[in-house]
Amino acid sequence: MKIVFLILYFLSLLSCTDQSRPPEPPSILMTKPILDHHFLNVLNFSGSVETEILKLVQPSFKQHQKIPSQLKILSQILDLHLNKKTKNKSSDIFINCSKIKIHSPKKNTYEIVPVCEKNSLPLAIIFEKEKNIYIVEFKQSEWKSVIGDSVILNQKDKICKIVISNNKLNELTCENTLINTGSSLQLEEIKIEKYEFYRQGSVQIRVQGGRYKDFIKRSSINIIVPDSGKIDFKEDEILIKDEFE
Repeated sequence: MKIVFLILYFLSLLSCTDQSRPPEPPSILMTKPILDHHFLNVLNFSGSVETEILKLVQPSFKQHQKIPSQLKILSQILDLHLNKKTKNKSSDIFINCSKIKIHSPKKNTYEIVPVCEKNSLPLAIIFEKEKNIYIVEFKQSEWKSVIGDSVILNQKDKICKIVISNNKLNELTCENTLINTGSSLQLEEIKIEKYEFYRQGSVQIRVQGGRYKDFIKRSSINIIVPDSGKIDFKEDEILIKDEFE
């Protein structure tokens, strides 16, 4: 009986110890279920689509090696961080800080945070809205080195929806894409309010936006790219009333 009593007493001590132990904080997931090589490939291709759209809107970009596609830059940063064998170098990336950490505050949600400065805010948030549909939310205030002063055109963040089918990009929709072009007195801002890409659509690309000078809209842009035939590019100037006349 003494042996049985001692065993029960020892087990009760263990039980009390476990209950008194404070709960462990939620861990940051180091293995990313959705940030696998298939998703990174789709994200990289999405960046290529966005790059071509920026060339359509601003033909001078055709002469540039680096084009400020946030989707392309994000794919390069993630590839550099997650793929130890990647050939990408941080110096090739069109952004001030390419060193990041990835937080996963909840399942299938990932915050991409630069680590060059303390208390940095996320560059982007990626989450799986539903199966094969992903949302990439760019925090525009953290991209000033890429999109320039266009960041103050409005306070909206850039939101992209990526639809995947058979591990390939099937649809891409982005709202609130901002870029600067030119320099000094020739500086202008371009705001692409919305662009859409459909791999299997009769219309593959649609673009709606405008050009701004000193943050005043000077022209509206509408582009339609069919799967075959000519590109329909329309840019209509907006007459600005001179208050001093």
